Amino acid sequence: MFLLKRPVRFALNKEKCVEAIDFIATQWPGITQYFICKTFYFADKQHFVDWGRPISGDFYVAMPHGPVPSRIYELLKPNSGEEDDWIENFDTLLFTEQKGRLTHVFSREISEHKLLSRTDEECLFAWLDHFKKLPPTDRFPEIERLAHAEKAWLDATDLPGNAPEMDLSSWGKEIGLSESDFKSAVFEVSRFAAI
Repeated sequence: MFLLKRPVRFALNKEKCVEAIDFIATQWPGITQYFICKTFYFADKQHFVDWGRPISGDFYVAMPHGPVPSRIYELLKPNSGEEDDWIENFDTLLFTEQKGRLTHVFSREISEHKLLSRTDEECLFAWLDHFKKLPPTDRFPEIERLAHAEKAWLDATDLPGNAPEMDLSSWGKEIGLSESDFKSAVFEVSRFAAI
């Protein structure tokens, strides 16, 4: 029997993820889950490449429209099955409005974003600003084009299943890390760095 090896993962910081979602929703009130998920992917990757750690620590799955942070995506769904403490934290800082299949996310504007570093905010803002500046009619296809060019996404689309987990070691390869060096970096960041 053929067994797939699970990609190495960073450590998820649930509270920081909620603050990051709140930061995003403060900058773009009513943003939908699609744009939140893509902002996280590109900001997490940029922060890892620039600073040696991602922002969220979430793991990514390959879905038809590109990479999706798995746990954050679940948290953003109506009737989320995530842990009660995480949902309560989300509900304290944010609220959502459902319009058809879209979840629009709004900040209650009460968070000081104390868990986000200056570089976290810079990376989130840079990608969010890039997406916001795209003409609305071009926004979705242009982001999808960028997402579909990602090596980790392309590699995962060859795997079985509906939403296979992406191996983010390609992030390390972009800065010259071997797969074993990437695994060591993830291990060190997960143990010692404040994601």
